[in-house]
This record gives sequence, structure tokens and C-alpha cells, in this order.
Amino acid sequence: PLVRSYIQRAGITTPIGNEVGLTLALGTPDVYVMDLAVAYSVFPNNGVRHDPAYITEIYNRDGILRYDHRDYAT
Repeated sequence: PLVRSYIQRAGITTPIGNEVGLTLALGTPDVYVMDLAVAYSVFPNNGVRHDPAYITEIYNRDGILRYDHRDYAT
């Protein structure tokens, strides 16, 4: 329960069943890549979690579209 509460507060939202048992502390369950990135970002931010923001468009100061995420979708 202690390890599970820490990983949930760090940002792991991947459902993890009870069958992993004590190996949870070793990092054996598979988690989503974004969850792992959010969880690791806690360390350089002095223990504070920040939820990610997805940038969909970037405009320059003249209002011209410089980046659109749909151009890179597969």
C-alpha cells in the first residue's frame, strides 16, 4: 500500500493489479510511457508533480501557424 500510494501521487495512472505483489517496488509492472515521464519529472521539480500539457499549435507573433500537430500524425 505504501509504494502504491507513492506511485499514484507521482502520476502513475496505469491500472496495476495485485498479482505483482512485492515486485511493484522493483518496477516490474508495465506502465504507460506518459505516466513514466510524469513520474520521473517529480525528481527535478523538488517532489512537485506537474501534469503534462500537449502542444497542438504554435503561432509566431504575426499570427502565422508555425507548427500543427496534425502534420506529424501517423
